[in-house]
Amino acid sequence: MLEPLLMSKAVYDGLSADAKKAIADVGESMQAFGLAEAKKDDEQIAGIYTKAGVAVADMDSAAIERWRKIAEAEAWKDFRRPQRRLRALPQLAQAVSAA
Repeated sequence: MLEPLLMSKAVYDGLSADAKKAIADVGESMQAFGLAEAKKDDEQIAGIYTKAGVAVADMDSAAIERWRKIAEAEAWKDFRRPQRRLRALPQLAQAVSAA
């Protein structure tokens, strides 16, 4: 789950080098923690589905790409509606996740 820390660039630029380093260090530690916890969640959910008799499989890069294209065509329809602020969210999420 993407959980970015957002801060005004003007505020960030006004921080001392030590404060900027502290933010970066905490961010790095949170990333490792988040990944480890997400993997635990995945294993727990897979166990629940397996116990219920559902086949569980990991998705490879090709499957993820196919899913992404379907999601863009179908699930993202709501973001294409007239609300201007919503239209940018999928592209922003992609830009952050690609970084």
